[in-house]
Amino acid sequence: MGRRVLTAFICLPLIWSMFYFDQLGFLFYVCLTGIACMCVWEMRKILRPKKLAVNFWLGQVGVVGLMVDAYAANMDNAILILGACALAALVMRMRGAIDGAAADVSVTLFSILYVGLPMAAMVRMFHAGRFGEAWIVLMFATVWMTDSVALLAGRTMGRHKFSPIISPNKTWEGAIGGLLGALTVPFVAHHFFSDYYPNSSLPDLVLVVVVMCVIAQLGDLAESMLKRDTGVKDSGSRWTGHGGFLDRMDALLFTSVALLIYLRVAHPHLLETAGS
Repeated sequence: MGRRVLTAFICLPLIWSMFYFDQLGFLFYVCLTGIACMCVWEMRKILRPKKLAVNFWLGQVGVVGLMVDAYAANMDNAILILGACALAALVMRMRGAIDGAAADVSVTLFSILYVGLPMAAMVRMFHAGRFGEAWIVLMFATVWMTDSVALLAGRTMGRHKFSPIISPNKTWEGAIGGLLGALTVPFVAHHFFSDYYPNSSLPDLVLVVVVMCVIAQLGDLAESMLKRDTGVKDSGSRWTGHGGFLDRMDALLFTSVALLIYLRVAHPHLLETAGS
C-alpha cells in the first residue's frame, strides 16, 4: 500500500510540472500515447484465457490514430477512425479459421474504444491550454486520492463487502473513505489554484469531484469484472505497487470521458481555446 501512495504523490507533481513548463507539455501527450499502447497490449493478456484474440497491430494503430487526432484535430475524426478500424478488423480476421471471427473482431474494437477514446479525451483537454490542463490535474488528484484513501480505509475498517462477486476485497467503508479523501481535492484547488478554475465555485468543484470519485470506483470495478471473468489477477507488473498500466488507468478511463462531457456542457469556452 505504501508504494501505491508514494507512486501517486511522486507522479502528481510530475504531471503538474509538464503543464507548468510549456516545453514539457508535449511530453504528457507522448507519455499518454505510450501508455495507451501498453494498455491495449495488456488487454490481450486479460482476454487470452477466454481464447479471445485482440489484433495487436490494429489495436496499436487505432489508439495512436485517436491520440493523434485528439492532438491535431480536437477529435473531429474519431468516428471515421473507429469506422476504419472496424472495417480493417473484419478484413484482417479473414485469415485462419472462421470460428471465433466475430468475437475476435469485437474484442479488438472494444479494446480500441475502451482505451483509445478515453485517453484521447485526456489529450483533448490537455490541448485546451492551461485551464484544460488544470482540470486534468484535478482529475488525476481525485482518482489517486480516492484510490489511496479507499485502500487505507478498507484495510483498517473494512467490514461490509461492496461487490463480493466482482471484487471481494472492496468494502463500503473503503468506498466511503475514498470519497471523503477525495473531498480534500476541491478545497485545495479552490484555495490555492482558483485562478485555474474560472467560473467554478467551490460547490461546483465539490460536485464534480464527488461525481468523478463515484465514476472512478465504477471504472475500477469494470476492469476487475473483466479480470475476474478471465481469471487474471493483474493486467501486468510494470507499475510498481499497482500491477499493470491498465490497472493504474482503469478509473481514469472512466473519469476522463465524464470530465470531457462536463466541460463540453458547463465550460465549452475552455475547449474552444484548444492549442492556446
